Order: sequence, then structure tokens, then C-alpha cells
Amino acid sequence: MPSNPEPPIDTLPDPPELASLRARVAALEKREAEHVRSEQVQTALYRIAEAATATSACCGSARCKLATAESFASSVTFPRVG
Repeated sequence: MPSNPEPPIDTLPDPPELASLRARVAALEKREAEHVRSEQVQTALYRIAEAATATSACCGSARCKLATAESFASSVTFPRVG
């Protein structure tokens, strides 16, 4: 009795809905990347606000403001654009 074996899965044609599913996955991955980027920018903005608040709470001298700005600049890593 000869049997008709199924072809390997990787040789089967793609079902018609697979292209739309792949497009949806790509769109979701893009949206997730944008969300991550937004979170990074928001974190940087909060740190900028904290540094500005710390600067305004100090004695107000130019030396103090410069020290605060240098400290902030050395601690911040801004996300790459593009």
C-alpha cells in the first residue's frame, strides 16, 4: 500500500491571508518601535525638567548653574534619531 506523504511544510504555498498577517505584524513592530522612542524622549524630557528645577532651586550663581548643566549633560544619553 503506497502512502501519499505530505510535502514538507516549508514547500507549501502561503495561504492567502498570510500576506495581510505579515503586513499587520510589520505595522505592529513599527508602532512598538515608535512607542519605545516616545518613552525614551519622555524620559529625557523629565530629566531636563528635573535639572532645570534643581538649577532654579540653587543659589542662582552662574557657577552653580554651569555645574548643574555640566552634570546633567554628562549623565544624559539621548536616543539616536533615524
